[in-house]
Amino acid sequence: MSLTAVLPYLALILGTAAEGEVVFVGASVAVGAGKLHALPVFLVGALGSALGDQFYFYVLRGRLSRWIDRWPAIVSRRASVERSIGRYSALVAFGMRFTPGLRIALAATCAYARVPAVRFSIFNLLGAVVWAAAMLSLVAFGGPLIARRLRVNGVALMVALALAFVSLTLVAGRLLRRRMQQLRDAA
Repeated sequence: MSLTAVLPYLALILGTAAEGEVVFVGASVAVGAGKLHALPVFLVGALGSALGDQFYFYVLRGRLSRWIDRWPAIVSRRASVERSIGRYSALVAFGMRFTPGLRIALAATCAYARVPAVRFSIFNLLGAVVWAAAMLSLVAFGGPLIARRLRVNGVALMVALALAFVSLTLVAGRLLRRRMQQLRDAA
């Protein structure tokens, strides 16, 4: 395989680690248009997105606690954060992939709450796999199929479906943010 054939997938893994949604939507549209292969896009996209989430979790594990522990008002709430996040740690690690704009905050919260690293990594990777499969299926395969049936431009429909998917994840993020605020208020 030539270097030029590998470059889009290398760019995809780096891009999904840094900014997963936009980059992966673009790659999914390219799959639907026949420019990229679905399996490598799925695998590389899922891996890159999980690596991006886990980067923040592992970088912040010890450092964040030492930095935050300087403020007594925050330290007094640590036990309630650990209880709240600990109870839902698998769901948070899994679902963070579906909450654009909250990924770093959720990874930092899991790190501060001392979520076990193996638990976080496994559930986050599973979430990344489900996220990549759902987005790729919807945009790359659902888009052209629906376009043929409706007799509309396939690329335009793929972009519309991608925007719809990203919009749904933004709504899910807002709902999760609201639920986390309710948990903080109750603690």
